[in-house]
Amino acid sequence: MKFFEIIPKKGGALRVLYRNTIWSLLVFILLSGTVAAEINAAFTGVPMSGSEPLTVSFIDQSSTNATITNYSWNFGDGSNNSSDRNSNHTYVSRGRYNVSLTVTNDIGENNTKVEPAFIHVLPSQYPVVKFTATPENGSISQIISFIDQSELDPSVPAEMYTYIWDFGDGTTDSSNTHNTCHAYTSSGSYSASLQIQDQTGKLYDSSTPVTITISNQSAFSALFAAVPPSGPVPLSVSFIDQSVSPVSIASYAWNFGDGSENSTEQNPVHTYQGAGKYNVSLTIANADGANAITTKSAYIHAQPSRYPSVQFTAVPQSGTPSDVIYFIDQSELDPSVPYEMYTYIWDFGDNSTSNGTNLRNIQHVYSTPGNYTVSLQMQDQVGAKYNSPSSVVITIANGSSSFTPSFTAAPRDGPVPLNVSFTDTSKSPVSITNYVWDFGDGSSLSKEKNPVHTYAVPGVYPVSLTVTDSNRINSTKTEPAYIHALPSRDPVVKFGVSPLNGTAPLLVHFMDKSELDPSTPGEMFVRIWNFGDGSTPYKSKEKMAEHRYSEPGTYSASLQIEDKNRKIYNSTAPATITVTNKTPSMKAQFSAVPLSGPVPLDVSFTDQSVGVNNRTEYRWDFGDKSSLSRDKNPTHTYRNPGTYSVTLSLSGPHGSDIMKKDNYIAVAPPLAHIITATASDHGSITPSGNISVPDGADQSFNITPDSGYTINNVQVDGISIGKASSHTFMKVRSDHTIQADFTRQSQTLAADFMVDKASGSTPITIQFTDKSTGSPDSWYWNFGDGSNSVKQNPVHTYTISGQFPVSLIVRTMDGRYDESKTRYIFAQ
Repeated sequence: MKFFEIIPKKGGALRVLYRNTIWSLLVFILLSGTVAAEINAAFTGVPMSGSEPLTVSFIDQSSTNATITNYSWNFGDGSNNSSDRNSNHTYVSRGRYNVSLTVTNDIGENNTKVEPAFIHVLPSQYPVVKFTATPENGSISQIISFIDQSELDPSVPAEMYTYIWDFGDGTTDSSNTHNTCHAYTSSGSYSASLQIQDQTGKLYDSSTPVTITISNQSAFSALFAAVPPSGPVPLSVSFIDQSVSPVSIASYAWNFGDGSENSTEQNPVHTYQGAGKYNVSLTIANADGANAITTKSAYIHAQPSRYPSVQFTAVPQSGTPSDVIYFIDQSELDPSVPYEMYTYIWDFGDNSTSNGTNLRNIQHVYSTPGNYTVSLQMQDQVGAKYNSPSSVVITIANGSSSFTPSFTAAPRDGPVPLNVSFTDTSKSPVSITNYVWDFGDGSSLSKEKNPVHTYAVPGVYPVSLTVTDSNRINSTKTEPAYIHALPSRDPVVKFGVSPLNGTAPLLVHFMDKSELDPSTPGEMFVRIWNFGDGSTPYKSKEKMAEHRYSEPGTYSASLQIEDKNRKIYNSTAPATITVTNKTPSMKAQFSAVPLSGPVPLDVSFTDQSVGVNNRTEYRWDFGDKSSLSRDKNPTHTYRNPGTYSVTLSLSGPHGSDIMKKDNYIAVAPPLAHIITATASDHGSITPSGNISVPDGADQSFNITPDSGYTINNVQVDGISIGKASSHTFMKVRSDHTIQADFTRQSQTLAADFMVDKASGSTPITIQFTDKSTGSPDSWYWNFGDGSNSVKQNPVHTYTISGQFPVSLIVRTMDGRYDESKTRYIFAQ
């Protein structure tokens, strides 16, 4: 009897034993080669970049010929390792992080995969609020366009911010729309500003306001604005007519500066296909036959689309025929261009390609063993092509997988809560004994064959299925970005109107301010404007519209929005527009209390005008060169003596008027009080003498003793406050006195001195320095050579050689003290 017994030796050689029972011969045949540890760690992460804090779903894609029993994730940010198979991790600090996964199977083999700089956490940018207005000089009822130019966090959709505009004329506008427009109803200079509120309620102010100057002249000029004035090509620009004319405008002629045909529309939309800076001109003609033209040089800047940096990876990068290889796009794209606008052309290296697709990620199956070089080419919306700088080599070995896991899902997208039915379509030559589903949203794993799962939170989720057959062999299939759960919120339709009233014919501008699903581009919605005057509803994908009301009356305007499924949503409230043909009279009048008094004089002004309403604008000039007030009933403080004229100016939709009252307010000099400050000998008080202090003001004094003296006592209004070195009279209402006296410091009198040198060749000049204590009044020096001095710190020259004693006598009114030093100076 013969048989073969195959005995694998871990990590070593195969031994083949040949047995023959007759000859009892045992032959060992050592075959060359070793059994490799068939375990490969692999993983991916979704997303791999984003703003802090960034939550990443890590998905295991490891393979082994046994069962993996242990996982160890290192996320590279110093946090604790994770032992979950698929792990969610949140990075709280910006930076690039290495990620590694170590897997161990049930026979003790392990393998580690390290991905350097795998996760890129970007900083969250606080909004830098900036804007422009065009034009900055205009006339009454002319439309001024305000254009947001703020720098926002690119990880947060712009629609998540609220834009709070203050036009400086008492009106504001708040919405989640970048840009807005406004018409001023009276002449003047207005300071416009912008605040941006983020999703947490925090406010950010514009760094610099914009001053709008409005004149009351009935000018005739061609004026216009453009939104946006710059951006990558193809650049679609909405041009807004802002022309002014005393009569109606009969025709428009636009030249866009790029060689295209002129447009005769009032508010055209034009697309620039080529990069460059373009001049734009507008020519208008009014009903009287007059013409006006305005040209803006280099007004539109069509920028080149940023070239994509084409990068990709493959998971796994080795396998056997029939294995599914996943190719994952990691290109850096122009953030202003949706990735769906690019075409992805994959070359799999086996004479097959993807033939162009707008799917970023794709999968491929190789049918024969070999090494395949894979590359990716991207084509943008204008046909330009960009190649990956490096390729990925896929190694397909002999043999085949024991089975191929696969699945389907329906539906794969929809609003939350999204119920998805998953169906296993795996193929295996033997029975499948175990299923493990990971739905990618952090929920519990499912072991059903065909589970149903509900996605409760909007997002894009990967899904993986791991199956195990009756031979205890398992395999995993992962579909990245497989399920798209959309927000369920319906549009909230709102809009703004400017102006709400005026005289016929009245040109009114409308702006859509609806709260839309941020996951759906705004141009996917159709806006249906009903102006309420019997005219045909106006349909457009643009957010702005305008309409001219030719007859007096009260009109109710409304907005409907139609989504891509043709579902209609109505505005929450209509807007009432009042058009009149009669201008009521307006008369400015006012009074003030008190009319006179000393500084500082607080005066309350009361408006008593007639013919005003809640749209009337006030401008008070108090005659003292202070800032103007726009309050209806202001209070003003006069701080300098004098006689002042006061002027009240009114303006509004029904006209304007001015009242000036000459020499209306008389302000007297302030009341004053005298503080007498004196000091005795041996010190000073600052200021000193008779000090005049305004009524209600504060006055401070500093007391300083001379050297050798100290403050003995300070009296305020004859009452001692001790040895204070300063004193402040608060809110002086009457006369006061302050007096300071001083006394000698108590210190023991003692004579002492030093010299800068004690020896040298004649003539030798020596500096003597008094070091006595007790503040002496006089000094007497004897230099030992017949000379003396009464200075405190004398300089003496010795002209003869010898050794000389030196003595110093110091005196005060209380006595004397002397110091002698023998053989002190040696002159050679």
